[in-house]
Amino acid sequence: MDDLFLLKIGEYFRQIRKEKNLRLEDLAEPGMSASTISNIERGTNHNIKTMKKLAKKLGYSWEELINEIKSQKNDVKDDGKEYIRMMAAHTWIDLLKSQEGMGYLPDNSSYQAATPYFKGLFYMKRNQLEKASQQFLEAIRLTDERQDLSHLNGKSMSYRFLARIAYLRNEFEKALELAKKGLDCYIPSEIRDFPYFRLKTDQAIYLYKLGRIEEAYSEAKKIWDLRSKISYVNVLMEAIDIYSRCLRHKKMFKEGLEVLSDGIYIARLNESHDGAYMLWTTMGEFFNSIDDPEEAKYCFETAIHLAEHVNNKEILPPTYRLLGEIYSKEKEWSLAEEYLLKAIKLSKHIENNRDLFAALKSTGEMYLLQEDYAIAIQYFEQALKIAKKQKEKDKVEEILYFIAQSYKCLGMTKYYTILDELITLRFSSTK
Repeated sequence: MDDLFLLKIGEYFRQIRKEKNLRLEDLAEPGMSASTISNIERGTNHNIKTMKKLAKKLGYSWEELINEIKSQKNDVKDDGKEYIRMMAAHTWIDLLKSQEGMGYLPDNSSYQAATPYFKGLFYMKRNQLEKASQQFLEAIRLTDERQDLSHLNGKSMSYRFLARIAYLRNEFEKALELAKKGLDCYIPSEIRDFPYFRLKTDQAIYLYKLGRIEEAYSEAKKIWDLRSKISYVNVLMEAIDIYSRCLRHKKMFKEGLEVLSDGIYIARLNESHDGAYMLWTTMGEFFNSIDDPEEAKYCFETAIHLAEHVNNKEILPPTYRLLGEIYSKEKEWSLAEEYLLKAIKLSKHIENNRDLFAALKSTGEMYLLQEDYAIAIQYFEQALKIAKKQKEKDKVEEILYFIAQSYKCLGMTKYYTILDELITLRFSSTK
């Protein structure tokens, strides 16, 4: 029996049980728990002996049940067609990033919960986060209504993307909470194990962003120990990246560089430009943190050589910014300006305010070092707008300080206005 037919059997069991007003617990017995019956209904338990026992409890012989379902053969064929359409939509949206994929989505089908999920995925790729969020919430709601589809782990992945949206909004606590929800509803599958490793990696990243380094390290270490089971190279690259970052934070530099070296080797073998770019950047950060700018520059420049082949443009800006910052410290102004302005341009293109803030701040500092205060103020004020919009007091205070110093050096009375704003903000934060 193929998976679609087994899914149909599970759906039929659930239909009969509902018609008879029976709970899972009403059918449970030794050797056949309520959770076992639930798994059969969802199509994730394929034990024929148990299924025959369940059929008998529902008043059917196994043969009668199979014949009843086979009489609905055309429906099964339709399900198969809808499944193919669903996969086609996923291919168009995920690989081609094309709106044409939306046309493949079946409107009324047994895979109805998948439709808002893929719409959410499409909106994510367009950076329309609010629309994406609404679609993922709808996918969760529909999956809760159709438990027979839960084995596809659409609910788990919907939580994953909701967590990602929270992360992009710098809501790290919320992102962590949503990632945990995704893990809680994940249904183990040998074939569909992507959601588990994706969510576990994300969990480690969010813990790291929250400064909970020991917890992040513990989670990242677990993923590292299971790396041979991760068949999705992009997830493996991110798992290696976050593990190495935890090692760097714990000042385990030798171990961290060994992990990165292994990761770069794997990226090369798999021709993963994204993975190689990300790991070369992290290796550059390693050398930067141990005050070896020459080696750091070499790593960042190696990454940048790969930039035109990178698919995930979100990973590009930090590399240019970090390289620009090194050249700024070395007073190589033309190179510093080139890389920092590129970081700003890339951040604006992908509409990533977190990276844009960092690039604007670093550019302002570069002009401050050159005593070009008027231009420095222009970049600091752009960074200030982002910090205020995101309501991040620490960043607002930092930028106000830089602006105040710039006005002071220009001998302008506006220095006192900015200083007053800074003092007011600092005083309000201590209340």
